[in-house]
Amino acid sequence: MLSTSNLSVKYGRTEALSSVSLDLKPGSIVTVNGHHGAGKSSLLKALIGGVRYSGVIKLNGKTLKRPSPRKMLKNKVFLVPERSAIFDTLSVRENIQLAAITLKKSKNLTFVLKLFPELEPTLERKAFSLSGGQKQIVSFCRCLMANPDFFLLDEPFLGLSEHNKLRISERIGILRDSGKSFLISGEVKETMVKADTHLELAGGKLFVKE
Repeated sequence: MLSTSNLSVKYGRTEALSSVSLDLKPGSIVTVNGHHGAGKSSLLKALIGGVRYSGVIKLNGKTLKRPSPRKMLKNKVFLVPERSAIFDTLSVRENIQLAAITLKKSKNLTFVLKLFPELEPTLERKAFSLSGGQKQIVSFCRCLMANPDFFLLDEPFLGLSEHNKLRISERIGILRDSGKSFLISGEVKETMVKADTHLELAGGKLFVKE
């Protein structure tokens, strides 16, 4: 389980998160919604040590000291940022395999292409030639190559076509059924993703959304 207790994030005098506590259990989906600037991205970044925070982050009951994105990747916690961090001059194959190179052990490309077979014809294309939706799928596939247990998805459906939203949401369901966990920021329709818990960020505080 990935959990936080009294997690706070400040940028100068501005408090983005204030004493946030949550639990992301194995095989669960938790969504976090809120207006622009509510702290959704700060929450996800804090969970991988991408921003300074105060409070406690635990992974499987163990308190994490000085987490970093690289350490969390090895601990099978992976963040897919809001804007797909794709390298335009690399091929689709090279972009997907970046996480595998970092870890030196991962799910293989065959597994990823089984979930997203439409990517196979694009593997040797340069990423700059892809649409925004295709780039988001490539970013998600790079995450899959790392074989994480905990997926942190920042606004994964923002700006996507209904077709690509459906493709990603269906795969999230398949992965959840295999025991993977998801913390998803942004507005997520119940018709797309069957979440276990819906949360709302407002004023730096986290509330259960009825």
